[in-house]
Amino acid sequence: MNQSFHILIVDDEDAIQRTVRGVLEDEGYRTSSVGDGNEAIGAIRQNKPDVVLLDIWLPGLDGIQLLCDIKKSNPDLEIIMISGHANVHTAVQAVKLGAFDFIEKPLSREHLLMTLARALEHRRLVRENRELRNRIMEAGNTPAPVFRTALPGVPADTGGPAVLPAARPQRAASADPQAQHGGVWAGAPLGDQGRTDPHPVAPRQRHPLRQHRHR
Repeated sequence: MNQSFHILIVDDEDAIQRTVRGVLEDEGYRTSSVGDGNEAIGAIRQNKPDVVLLDIWLPGLDGIQLLCDIKKSNPDLEIIMISGHANVHTAVQAVKLGAFDFIEKPLSREHLLMTLARALEHRRLVRENRELRNRIMEAGNTPAPVFRTALPGVPADTGGPAVLPAARPQRAASADPQAQHGGVWAGAPLGDQGRTDPHPVAPRQRHPLRQHRHR
C-alpha cells in the first residue's frame, strides 16, 4: 500500500539521503532525493510528492524559507523538518509556519516511520474533510424537489413553490347574541368559541320563560 506514496528527501548530506531512502523503500515507499532548495522546488513540481523530509540547514535557500515557499504554492503538502543543529525555538517556528512535525538527527528508524505515517494520515483526513465540505455546499445550492398539491382541474407537478388550497373562510358571527347552535353561542369572542352553556335552552323556549319572569 505504501507504494502509492512518494516521499521526497531534501538534505545536503549524501549519506542521509541514501540511509533514509533505503529505510523508506524497504517499507514500500517510492522515494527521490535532492541536495538543495532550488532542486527541491523543481522536484516538487515534477514528482508531486506526498510528503517532504526537509533539512533546515541547506546551501543557498534556507530550509525555513523553503518551507514558506512550498506552503504558498502547495498548502496541502505535508512537510517534516529534520535537523541535527536546530533548537526548540527553530522547531516551534517551523511548526507555526506549516510544518507537520520536527525530528532531530540522528534519525531513529521507528520515529521516522511513525511520524511519516501520521503525516500521511493527516493528509488523508484533510482531503476527506474538504471533499465532504464541498459536497455539503453543493447539496445546499441544489433546491430540493417540492411536490405541488393537485387542485381540481389543475395538474400536479414537481417544480416551483407548493400550491396549497386556500383556507375556507369562517362563517360570519351572528349579530344576534341569543342565536345558538347545539349549546355554542354564535358571535362569542374567539377565545370563547367552543364553550357550551351548562344548561342550553332551545330558542323557542326562551320567550315563554322570559314572559314568565316578567309576570
